[in-house]
Amino acid sequence: MRAMLWVCAAGAAAGAAAALVAAVKMPLAASPAQSLRIAPISDLKEQLPALPPLEWFEPAWRATIRGPLAGEPAVVASARQSSKPPAPMVRLVGTIIDGRRPRGVFLVGLASIEVKGVGDKAGGADILRIEENAATVSFGGATFTLPREKRPFNPEGDAPPPAITSSQGAAGEGP
Repeated sequence: MRAMLWVCAAGAAAGAAAALVAAVKMPLAASPAQSLRIAPISDLKEQLPALPPLEWFEPAWRATIRGPLAGEPAVVASARQSSKPPAPMVRLVGTIIDGRRPRGVFLVGLASIEVKGVGDKAGGADILRIEENAATVSFGGATFTLPREKRPFNPEGDAPPPAITSSQGAAGEGP
């Protein structure tokens, strides 16, 4: 078995040596490609289309593309911004109703849970009233009714119910 391995190794070494000798002795029979030929500059001028002189571009360089950034900024307000106040980033995920002081379990932002009572603030909104299935908060000058969410951490990823402003009424319908 060892002898056979030595014979194979010797044959491979001989083959490698023969390939090396052949690579050195035999030149490549390839001529340089015609596309690699470098043309004189005079030939290039004849092949290129005629370009206009630089003076032709002068009006474009002198044109004022942008005005100055000073002055009064333009105020653009959409109808959607002016008709509906921003909703608070607070969701009611639970309530604690006892005889003395009702409290609400609020999800503030995306991950903060706070237990707050009437008169406290949750996510910048003043809590005005807490009932069994809803809480009324004041945010940005508007009054919102937050319904208690049945499944606040929904695995399907459905959006939470929207807050109802006092102008929309209990059914959530517009004026």
